[in-house]
Amino acid sequence: MKIIDAGGHVRLLIFLILLAPIQLYASSKTIQGNVRDIQNNEIIGATVIVYHEDRLLGGAATDLDGKFKINLSAESDDTLIVQISSIGYSKQSRKVIVNQDTTSIQCLLEEKPIEVETVVVTPNTRKTAYKTTTQKEQIIRASNHSLIASDPIQAIKQPQVIKVGSNHSSKIRINGTSPKYYINGLDIGYDPNHYGMFSIVPAPILSEINLYPQGTSARYGLPSAIELTTAKPFKKHFSNEFNLSVLEATGTMSWGKDDYFFLTSVRKSILDRLVDQFESHSNRKKFPPANFRDIFITAGLRLTKNHRLLIDQYYVDDYLRYISDPSLRNPDGIYISQNSNESYLGVRFEAIGQNLLLKTGGAIKSSSEKYFAKPELLNHQSDFVVDLKTKRHLVTGNIETMILIGSSSFSIGNAMEHTARRDIDLNHSNWNFLPPDYISDNPYIYQRAINQLFKNYSTSDSELNNATYVSYEHNIEYLKIETGIRSEYFSKLAGSRTMLFRQSLIIQAGENSNIELFYGTFAENPINRLTEAYQILIHDSLHKLKPIGIRLASVSFLRNPLKISLFHKTLSDMPVLTPDFDYRDPDGTIREGFLTMNSDDRLRIYGGDISLQIDGFIRPEFNIFTY
Repeated sequence: MKIIDAGGHVRLLIFLILLAPIQLYASSKTIQGNVRDIQNNEIIGATVIVYHEDRLLGGAATDLDGKFKINLSAESDDTLIVQISSIGYSKQSRKVIVNQDTTSIQCLLEEKPIEVETVVVTPNTRKTAYKTTTQKEQIIRASNHSLIASDPIQAIKQPQVIKVGSNHSSKIRINGTSPKYYINGLDIGYDPNHYGMFSIVPAPILSEINLYPQGTSARYGLPSAIELTTAKPFKKHFSNEFNLSVLEATGTMSWGKDDYFFLTSVRKSILDRLVDQFESHSNRKKFPPANFRDIFITAGLRLTKNHRLLIDQYYVDDYLRYISDPSLRNPDGIYISQNSNESYLGVRFEAIGQNLLLKTGGAIKSSSEKYFAKPELLNHQSDFVVDLKTKRHLVTGNIETMILIGSSSFSIGNAMEHTARRDIDLNHSNWNFLPPDYISDNPYIYQRAINQLFKNYSTSDSELNNATYVSYEHNIEYLKIETGIRSEYFSKLAGSRTMLFRQSLIIQAGENSNIELFYGTFAENPINRLTEAYQILIHDSLHKLKPIGIRLASVSFLRNPLKISLFHKTLSDMPVLTPDFDYRDPDGTIREGFLTMNSDDRLRIYGGDISLQIDGFIRPEFNIFTY
């Protein structure tokens, strides 16, 4: 107030100071807008460039809302060319008349059959044979029609996929081997299921599932992979849902705003509770009640328009108890109990810049598994007792940078898996190279030797596995070429380092036709769950074993709705039991070292399939899938 009262000159000076930013603002022009796809979803990281004739005037990338803003000088011509492009979409150019300070435009991009492994941009209507994307609506529909109303694996239907167990099982094999599972880019291991029945990750919290049955990029360790992606509802909302099925009840709740979200799902078994409420004359030999619960939480925070922090956490606990069918050796059946639990905490950071995408994350996972079996009427002469206990504390992390250069993309990344501690305590007097709950009266040729050498086995160790990969992808009109190199390190194996190579070629032969060629090499650690066959011998001989080598060559032809695929897979350096008779005394007594595993086995697989899938046949709700 004192300054204003000083006189007219001071008031004039203040007026000029206030006018300065107004004049500065008026000395520029602005083009702003929004870029979306034909389904009205925002396109993140799209490149927007402004030209006049051959002169570049400015550019920007769309933010997480698909918005952009470009400031131009006041001397810019009124008629300009705005070019919008994004990987997976058709490039679009349009004339814009800039005759005012701010000009707004809206742009819709049409999808093209191009895929980037770290960002899914393939539309449903034009799938490629080596990758299938299942969207949220399909996942929910498939799970709602299954025995388990929250099982997302029921949405995976491909010729190469074979379910292990019943038709409602979630334990699957792809081209004869187990796939690796990923959640939001982080490896969570093999078969993340309750008793092989259904996935521990519930369907309501997923946004999509990516299945790679016929080869993967250098980013993945195995030729078959399943990637689960959770929803990221960065918008103002609140919703809750409750599902009830024969076996379980699932409740889901989600809320958030533009800058954050919180999504949680809680699931609990109910069949075991129902059985306890009724008088039962069954000894539960045929259908064992399952007791389980799992909690999944995912949350996100938008730090800036181009930076996000996300957290995933789940806890799983299950307990199974039943009496098996009788056998000649155990006429009263076998009492079996299994208890397993797993906790997981993962943190992810995503940054989007102009022609740049950075993803990094880490996770801590702790798990334990207990398995116990004995004859229902145990007598002192019986030697069938199984008591297995394992614990594992795992730390994983990855970082990946993808750079977009015109119609090409370049990715480099590193994935680490460190087993900080692994405790194994096995007591088993009936090792027969079959799962302990598998009823078999057929003795193995070295049955007695295994029982003597490995009746009691305990160990504690640690392990470090690491992979570095580089991938380059280039698109030329109707041709997509992807080349990748991957280097893997296994600290506990004899052949600890290995170099791997991936090459894929996709030719768009028509509007809905693709020809795809793939060749790649892979390496797999032979260590698996301790209750599976041969695992006790694999752990005991780990220092002698090499990584399992895998070579996959495949060719696929896709012409919607028909797909034809052929493949050849070779597995080398597989562990095989090798007895050493130098460790046997003249009286027939065997010593430690008589039975070991060596990497000498080889397996060749030839396969092919033909499939036909028609969605909305005759009526929208009527779909056909046959192979």
